[in-house]
Amino acid sequence: MNKEYYAFFFFSLLLWTACSEDEGNSTGCAKGDFIGVWNMNEQCNGADFQNPLTITELASGIRISNLGGGGANAAVDASIDGSSFTIAPQSVQGYTISGNGSLNAGCAQLTLSWQGGPNGSCAGTGTK
Repeated sequence: MNKEYYAFFFFSLLLWTACSEDEGNSTGCAKGDFIGVWNMNEQCNGADFQNPLTITELASGIRISNLGGGGANAAVDASIDGSSFTIAPQSVQGYTISGNGSLNAGCAQLTLSWQGGPNGSCAGTGTK
């Protein structure tokens, strides 16, 4: 009977640890998956643009540079929530920019939508 008690206890403990809530992001995308150079295809008010977008890490999220092909100074900071990010309204080169985006396709594709720049509203996708 003593062996049965220990076996029951052991398997109960094993099931409890195996069924505990997982930590981290349920999508499998991490902050590091955002970081790098993305080859973007953007559409802004009917015009198509292709340009590299550089994303670097910040303590509080990420920085997206070359937004709309505007160069290194066309940069916005974004907060991350799982595989999604939000660009809170901020002033960039005299424009108030805001938007959002996400990682898709196993964290290999970036989608981005933003408004407020010289090209109006823009949306695009890109890969590293």
